[in-house]
Amino acid sequence: ELPCHIYHVTSSNEKWLVLVGMLDGKPYEVFAGLEEKLDIPNKIKEGTIKKDKGVYNLIIQFGDEQMKIKDIPSMFENKQFGTITRLTSVSLRHGTPLKFICEQLLRDGGFDAFNKAVARVLKNYIKDEEESAMKCEKCGKKMRYVQGCLTCVCGYSKCS
Repeated sequence: ELPCHIYHVTSSNEKWLVLVGMLDGKPYEVFAGLEEKLDIPNKIKEGTIKKDKGVYNLIIQFGDEQMKIKDIPSMFENKQFGTITRLTSVSLRHGTPLKFICEQLLRDGGFDAFNKAVARVLKNYIKDEEESAMKCEKCGKKMRYVQGCLTCVCGYSKCS
């Protein structure tokens, strides 16, 4: 059973839902897919991921009420996205630095909107001022993460 952060992200005009299971205050596992597959109100930011007999369920508490979404991966109905999130989760569990995971997700690929949505969420957990392998388009210096955004000392930012 893990606490979970719930994100609603728009990427390439598509709405995505990204669930990040946390262990010891760090991302440990990720589930993601099109938001239309799971109707979770935007105001809900936290829940619990509970593994029960090999099945991952999401539990959301509303005061005294509880909502349970059974078998999260099957709810998203996309095996390729499931594969990407499983590989991302394995990387998280084995200590791969978040900046490397995000940079790999942002490389060219066939699932650009999905990968960008997952990377955008995971960037929130990268420590400020951590150096990236990416170089600035304006001056060529290595960029750093500031509040989850790639930023350069020359003032250029990928988020501007």
